[in-house]
Amino acid sequence: MQQNHAKALKGLSIAIIVISALALAGCLIGMVFTAVAGSAASAYMPEYLDSHYDSSYSSSHELAQHADDALALLTLASIVGIGMMGWVVLCSVITLVAGIMGVRNCANPAKLGTVFGWGVAGAIIALLSGSFIVMVLCIIMAVFANKDKQLAEGGLYGAVAYPAGAAVPPMGAVPVAPAPVTPAAPVAPVAPAAQPVQPTQVPPTNPPMA
Repeated sequence: MQQNHAKALKGLSIAIIVISALALAGCLIGMVFTAVAGSAASAYMPEYLDSHYDSSYSSSHELAQHADDALALLTLASIVGIGMMGWVVLCSVITLVAGIMGVRNCANPAKLGTVFGWGVAGAIIALLSGSFIVMVLCIIMAVFANKDKQLAEGGLYGAVAYPAGAAVPPMGAVPVAPAPVTPAAPVAPVAPAAQPVQPTQVPPTNPPMA
């Protein structure tokens, strides 16, 4: 008897969905905050430098050049930060789809190959995005999906064993356990019919001789 991993696959997929959704939401919020903060800093940077102008700057031209350099550095940092968070967003979307595919097809033998492929893809993408927890979960999901696929191909999916010579359902068909045979109720023995009792014939006795 072989047991499938449908429940484990569903649990792993739900965990991947939760982590990917949190990462996706966090990166989107971070991108908005970075864009707003960069825009505000670019607007107030010249005024801040001008208000702190002192003898360290030989001229207003040098102050303007310093402000331009600071703005360029701030803009570059904002672009790099938003780009990195955008990459994480893209990776989170892919791992999120992998988790959804796992939840939808964890108990469908015909789709276990798809779950396996998404698990491998999710593990690679999670590695590239630095999400090692999701990477480990995707690897385990791919391993379980591959094992269940082998069980389904061998006709053992769903803890149903088929004896030698029995018809094995094709890939994609959900095996159904044979219905238990209910034993017939025992029949009470029928008592034999009573036979009529024949009257016993008594032989006539001869009267004594006088």
